[in-house]
Amino acid sequence: MTERLEQLGLSIKDQLDNAVFTAVNDAGITFYWIDHPQGKALISAYGAHIISYHPNGQPEQFWLSKTSALDGTAPIRGGVPICWPWFGNTRQPNHGYARDQIWQLGEIKTTEECTQITLSLTDQIVKEHEFKFLLECKFTVGKTLAIELTTTNKDTHSIQISGALHSYFNTQRDSAQVSGMGHVYQDKTRNFIEVTDSQFSLSEETDRLYLHPEKHVTLTHGNGQQLHLTHQGADTVVIWNPGDKKAESIQDIHAGGASEYLCVEAVRTQHPIELAPEQSYTLSQTLEPRS
Repeated sequence: MTERLEQLGLSIKDQLDNAVFTAVNDAGITFYWIDHPQGKALISAYGAHIISYHPNGQPEQFWLSKTSALDGTAPIRGGVPICWPWFGNTRQPNHGYARDQIWQLGEIKTTEECTQITLSLTDQIVKEHEFKFLLECKFTVGKTLAIELTTTNKDTHSIQISGALHSYFNTQRDSAQVSGMGHVYQDKTRNFIEVTDSQFSLSEETDRLYLHPEKHVTLTHGNGQQLHLTHQGADTVVIWNPGDKKAESIQDIHAGGASEYLCVEAVRTQHPIELAPEQSYTLSQTLEPRS
């Protein structure tokens, strides 16, 4: 259990229940280590950011850059960054402000099948907030992993949001295949031109917004193992990898790192969600690894 934590410079501090422990690093950032018989996970309080998920009998599912900051000075490169209340770089900060805040621990529940842990963020914590809100991220860790990001409007007027679960999956990029995201996409590397292509293949730099995804998307690794992804609340699947050349200019992707992952993201961007006061909306992604 402790080998992975030691690699990341973490040490166990407290045990919260049968399967959940807190760990801290030298910068004082708190992490939650889930050590359940059906699956293990590591979640940073900074950004409510899951950086590791290792189901029993299966390999690590998420990629994490060896040079990523874990000290709260910059968003974490890898795992599943939470992009909220907007997605993309049309506003500052890029992908919103949820991913660089310290979230508060909420409910923990462990059964024989899984552990559930919820982290929350409110407008009282975020200096840049534009409206009153409650943002909760519930992680269900077992044979599968479910990530549920729920926004509740706590203001007196309607609000509009978008967002993403920006998942970095551990795979050999050049042999990976993705299916179920549809055949029509906007290519960001070519000024968002719309492309129809029935055969999936990566370009040197891949940044695509698939506009008509199915509910279920499958990532097939080069060794034939599969990861089945179920999305709820998304209207777009984004597939992204910077390619080797562009990755050289990205400070927190280690040398050769771009070939070790592929981002398959659950995104709400075509049709932003409008929430009336006290109304809630959930964006989720469920991972089911299969041999």
